[in-house]
Amino acid sequence: MIPRNNKGQFIKEQHYSPQTEFQKGCLTWNKGTGEIYKDKKCQYCSKIFHSYVKTRKFCSFICYSHHPETLNRLKTLGLGNSPWNKGLKNVTTAWNKGKSAFWIKGDKNPNWNGGRRKAGKYISILSPHHPHGSRGYVREHRLIAETLLGRYLKITEIIHHINGNGKDNNPQNLYLFSSEKEHSKFHKCPYPLITNLIVKEQN
Repeated sequence: MIPRNNKGQFIKEQHYSPQTEFQKGCLTWNKGTGEIYKDKKCQYCSKIFHSYVKTRKFCSFICYSHHPETLNRLKTLGLGNSPWNKGLKNVTTAWNKGKSAFWIKGDKNPNWNGGRRKAGKYISILSPHHPHGSRGYVREHRLIAETLLGRYLKITEIIHHINGNGKDNNPQNLYLFSSEKEHSKFHKCPYPLITNLIVKEQN
């Protein structure tokens, strides 16, 4: 039995097995064993190195990877081979090399829709020469407003859809805000709007 006192506590310096009792002056079982594997000689570069691993043969991974025994093992497994086209030039040429665009653009594309496409909740129109275009496209409601006003819209100007439908670009449904600040104020405190776009006089 494990020796205990009257309170049921373990008695100090007394153990269940006296063989586990550590005595002063005794050496640990593994003290000094590391010195056995010191002063080892690398099999590739003949460098003297220290190691606590008995089976270690090389001083570094570089020596291990360059040793003929390692190379033969990799060759047997089919590993470590150089690619077939290493150092060769102009062996193969990509089929689209030198072509600016290999896909069909414009009206020759079977999916061509007249330069009109959906952009989220809005509609964009292809206008490659527009000064404020994004990748050649401009929102349709901004183009309609510019046509009615007879000028380009400023970047700070916002076109608002009165009925909330971003795809309803009827001129009577468009309202011009001079800045994003005014546009934000309207959304915080909405009020009735009537289009303020001036239609150009037709001769």
